[in-house]
Amino acid sequence: MRQVFPLDPIIHLSEETRPKLKPGQVLVRINPKSGEIVPNKSLWPIRGVRSYVVTALTRAEHVVESETPVIFLRGFRYGVTLPLIVKYETNCPEGNQEQIAKALSREETPQESLEGKIDEIVQRYATENREEFAGELGKILLEMAQHLRREIQTSTGLYFDPNIKLQHQNDLTTHRITNKTVRVRTKDGREREFKLQLSADLEVIDEYEAALRFPEREAMENQLLETVERFCETELETRDLFKKETEQSEQWERLQKYLDSVLSSDSRRVSRLHIKPDLDDLKIQPFQEIAFDYPHTPHLSMEKIIIRNKIQLELDDAGKYLALGKPDLKDWAEKTLTALFQRELFEWTYLNFLLDFDGLKAKIKAAMEDSAREIGYREKQLITEPDLKENQLRYPSTYRFDYEGLYTKQPDVQVNLQVSTVFRIEKLEQIKGLLDRNLDVVVAIEESIRREIELYLHKIDPETVYMRFYVAGGENDRSLKEELESRVKNHLTGKEYDATVESVTVVPLNTEITEHMEKILHKLQDFRLKIIPRDYDGMIEFAGQISVDSVNPTGWHRFRRCDFSLNDILAFAEKSLTTELSEWEGAGLDSSGPKHRNFLEEQANRAVQVPVASQYGVRVEIKNFRSLAREGNAEYAKLRDEERIKTIERRRKRLEKTGELEDIRLDKALEKARHGMDQLEKLHEADLQLIIATDKTEEAERQTLNTRRDALLSDIPDLEFREDELDGRKKEFDLNKFRKSVAKDSRPLLSEIQEERRKALPNSPSDTAPNDTGQSEVREHRPEKPVSGVILPKEENDQLPRKARQPGSAKGQIKMAPDFDAPLEEFQEE
Repeated sequence: MRQVFPLDPIIHLSEETRPKLKPGQVLVRINPKSGEIVPNKSLWPIRGVRSYVVTALTRAEHVVESETPVIFLRGFRYGVTLPLIVKYETNCPEGNQEQIAKALSREETPQESLEGKIDEIVQRYATENREEFAGELGKILLEMAQHLRREIQTSTGLYFDPNIKLQHQNDLTTHRITNKTVRVRTKDGREREFKLQLSADLEVIDEYEAALRFPEREAMENQLLETVERFCETELETRDLFKKETEQSEQWERLQKYLDSVLSSDSRRVSRLHIKPDLDDLKIQPFQEIAFDYPHTPHLSMEKIIIRNKIQLELDDAGKYLALGKPDLKDWAEKTLTALFQRELFEWTYLNFLLDFDGLKAKIKAAMEDSAREIGYREKQLITEPDLKENQLRYPSTYRFDYEGLYTKQPDVQVNLQVSTVFRIEKLEQIKGLLDRNLDVVVAIEESIRREIELYLHKIDPETVYMRFYVAGGENDRSLKEELESRVKNHLTGKEYDATVESVTVVPLNTEITEHMEKILHKLQDFRLKIIPRDYDGMIEFAGQISVDSVNPTGWHRFRRCDFSLNDILAFAEKSLTTELSEWEGAGLDSSGPKHRNFLEEQANRAVQVPVASQYGVRVEIKNFRSLAREGNAEYAKLRDEERIKTIERRRKRLEKTGELEDIRLDKALEKARHGMDQLEKLHEADLQLIIATDKTEEAERQTLNTRRDALLSDIPDLEFREDELDGRKKEFDLNKFRKSVAKDSRPLLSEIQEERRKALPNSPSDTAPNDTGQSEVREHRPEKPVSGVILPKEENDQLPRKARQPGSAKGQIKMAPDFDAPLEEFQEE
């Protein structure tokens, strides 16, 4: 396989006589004996002709880069040779192919021919200019490169750009030695070896001389270290090795001059030298921080206090420390501080520690500095402080005080507050009266802040505390929060404490009242209720929303008990609203339109706000109050009957409390009345069925039902109570009013029967007859005989229509049978 050379892209030998050429390539045939070019069209073969393929490379990327083997220049002093390396770039200009092939055909390969020419030209130039090499080496090498370019281009036709440098050019610069370890002995302590750390820079004095005397780096470093060892052993004492850096300059300057004299033979000198002892090898700490607690019992006190100490030591004179035998630094610090405290604190009381310790700190610090210097160390920092909780007051600290049960203007309503403040009392002399061993100063401050707050809150009503704590408008147009914060700050910065206050924040804490407020306030609830107006044969359904807006300003004494829920308030409000609207006329409740709706909402709020405030101490508001629908008579009648039964029950209970009724008689009368009404209702339903039917054979059954109905009406007990039945007890109620109400409760059922019979009559053939127009006319239906009914008092009988009155009843009373054909309005109270 053919060997590849760097010049092959430009020129190479071809093993073929007639190789295939690429664009830009030329085949040049050379006779090696004569060195002449053999024409490619020659008909006669010539023995030993070499065929070269030469390629013209003109673009920059076709430049060939290479370097020659080391060229050794001989004939210099000390029998030294200068090793040179030539790096170059070359290519073949167009038209120079034959000249290049002819010039590089001397050796076996074009590569060998070119390198031979370079060596020849360099050696000849160095010989001719030997004396110039003693000057600046870099300049002579540059001139040599320029001469080499001209010679190669002229002799070969190649483009040629050389760069010539020494083989060890990079080593002819400043040589840096870093942290080299050297073990030395001193002239006064040869039995002991010390480890030193050495760093130095060795710069070149003359590049040409350095090149001629070029040593290996390792040999040069070893020579340096040996020189240092020899210098320490003959010139230095042990203490010289461990002097402070500021005191070492003289001895190291002497060493540096000694090293320069040794290195000058290699054209070198020391530009920087740094030597320090290896303290780790000596087990010496260059820096140490020591913490030490000193317990002390103050004069006239039974309890000890702790003085916290922390000292930082930095090595200053290792020689002095070594000369003293390397004492243990922690032990030294503890003993030194203990001796100082024992001497200075002998008669100190607890109050002295709080007020006078700052002055003692300076004295302790100065004494420790002197003592540390004696052992070869320097005191970098000393902290000494008695561990007293009162000392914390000197520094800005955050304090948080929770106050419970703070009285307001209304004593039975209290509030909880939290005060957070950042302050410091720099001069404890200001609170000298509080600095007692048995007194907690922070607690005393906390209690004084409480007194300041309570003094102000006694003038503030609960409404402001709970409902307007963050709302401006109080004194100085500030909120209660801002006012309290200002008062707390003024209290701390006043003469009593003279504190520096950074911040004060007052916020309310939860109480049973705030938790209760959270449960019931501002929660909008939907509600519905059904109202039976007093003059309306039907029910009206209403809907709306209700919420508890706030605590009533005069209701805090009630609200503070927190013994009710939101549901209790809503139920009570609905009950109050139902009671109020039941007294209205139906026409007023059943209207519609925005104006009337607003009017209803306003009246609804009036109906509930006062009772709710009185009952629970809160203010409620009804919104979106409106009527939804009117329901039919059947539901109305059922509810009305039930309501009247309930009314009778309520009145019975009221009479029980006053002692004006006999419970047994009234219970029996009510039970018998209920039973009779139930039976009458059943007969009424059966009668309706018979009326609807058209069969005349059922007329007898209807007569039978009427007879039973009359008997039941006669059998319903009279609920009137006469004065002679009250056992001579003094009446505490209006008897006539009660009689009227009983009569009123008895009539509606009969009126309902009358109304339903009227509705049913048109469906009965027996009750219709043709009129003048030929249409059927509804005939009036009357019972065959009157039925005994409710006994009415005289006053009410006089108010009835004339045709309904029955004169002749004993004691101004009448027994009246209901007339089913009479209008219902005639039986209602005016």
